[in-house]
Amino acid sequence: MPTAFELRRQFGGLVVCDCVENVEVDKHSLAPKWNPITLQMVNHLAHGSLAAADKLITVGGALAQTLERFGRPFFVLRNFRQFEEPAANDELRKACGLSVDDVLLLASGNVVVGFEPVLEALHALPEKFHLAALVRLKPESYEALIHQRIHDLGLQHRVHLLPFVPYDQLASTAAGADIGLVTSDISNANAAVGLPNSVLTI
Repeated sequence: MPTAFELRRQFGGLVVCDCVENVEVDKHSLAPKWNPITLQMVNHLAHGSLAAADKLITVGGALAQTLERFGRPFFVLRNFRQFEEPAANDELRKACGLSVDDVLLLASGNVVVGFEPVLEALHALPEKFHLAALVRLKPESYEALIHQRIHDLGLQHRVHLLPFVPYDQLASTAAGADIGLVTSDISNANAAVGLPNSVLTI
């Protein structure tokens, strides 16, 4: 934002801020573990920057409501996927080594909290249920915790942690699953405002 303000000062034009997360850094999915005074100072700077911007944009109505307090014009550019009807495929099932009788669940996205209930639910289901998780677990301590929980529940052969696929391949890859999951935990403030934008249909 400071660079944008300086360019506006020198050359004119508008400063438009794209707000993709909560303004307050302590509410971010991976909030920095700074001293509370430092966090407060950064938050004040962020608040001042948004109040001085010409316009604000964001991706969903819930997040837009958090921007009303800054008194600036804002626009919601919803991040809907382009409609498509992907053909059925078995790439995901093959990657997990599943038989035709197995049931495949799918979760995707960045996960920083709230994945434990998914594992607990899978553990309670019959052996034929598997989870393909196209997820990025952060931070490293949480990733280690999830790996340990998978081991403790004896789910090593039923939880398949896979890398992200290119965005333009996500729909066709997801079409290989039987059930899609939207994993979220509103204790994560960003999940609370981002969930309305997260829709997965298989």
